Amino acid sequence: MQLTPQVISEFKKIISNPKDYNFQFPAFDEIFEKSDTPIAKHLAYNKYISIIKNRNLTKMIFYIIMDEVFEVKKCEDGDLGYCVKFKIN
Repeated sequence: MQLTPQVISEFKKIISNPKDYNFQFPAFDEIFEKSDTPIAKHLAYNKYISIIKNRNLTKMIFYIIMDEVFEVKKCEDGDLGYCVKFKIN
């Protein structure tokens, strides 16, 4: 799959309104909210995937979408992270 702006746009539509596409996972804004404290990118991805129970969203697409939506800061351990917290555990 080539990562074009159209592909990213389609994935954004799906994760924003999964029920419109017959998916049974929560929408992006039901899962995340902005925070001042960053969570390492890879940990945010792993937790998101465990919540939606769908591995069809690659890490790269997740990172591109998250980079557009949330602030990126360095975590205490030096990793880059998203300033988010999870509404769902």
